[in-house]
This record gives sequence, C-alpha cells and structure tokens, in this order.
Amino acid sequence: MRIFTTGENAMKQLGYSGLSKDIIKKIYESLQQEIDVYNEFLSGQVYGYYIMGIDSCTGYYGEEGIKTMTQEAKDSIDYHIKEQQKKHCAKLKSLIKGKVPLDYRQPLTIG
Repeated sequence: MRIFTTGENAMKQLGYSGLSKDIIKKIYESLQQEIDVYNEFLSGQVYGYYIMGIDSCTGYYGEEGIKTMTQEAKDSIDYHIKEQQKKHCAKLKSLIKGKVPLDYRQPLTIG
C-alpha cells in the first residue's frame, strides 16, 4: 500500500505557497501521521465511550486516544453531576422558601 500526495496538493491542503526542505519535512510528517492513524484503525485500536443517558463519543485512536477519551468521559460525568447538583439545590431552595415541612417533601435524588 502506498500513501502519497503531490507537492501541489500538499501545499494546498497545508496552506503553503512554496516547497522548501522544512515544508517537505512537514508534508512527510503529515503523511506519516495519516499512516499511523490508519494502522491504529486496522489493528483495532479505536475506542469510544457511552455513559447511559448522559453522553457518548467514539473515534479515539491509539494510546493517546485512550488518555483523551478517559479525560473527556470524566469531564462529561463531572459536568453532569454539577448540573444535577444545581437542579437539586434550586429545588431545595424553593421547598425551603415555600416552608414545606420535611415530612411532606419528596426525596430529591441526583440522577
């Protein structure tokens, strides 16, 4: 299998106006990254997460993808918990302002 591009096409995609040794090196690195991602895809190193009722995302490649995916899933859960806590506090404040006795209040749960 060969992955290649023309100098003209590479310059257009990467936003360069001419070819120099540095630009050729950057083009080579860009093509190498494509090869690396394709290799991860072919070897099954593609990951995703699903948090029931909250969030999901796929398309994380390789070891670095696992780290990114884990952090993004954690951030999503943390955000969801904070939003639920805000709703809980708002409901609790309204019950307190309304002077609803404790034994008449419905239990408030996060989730």
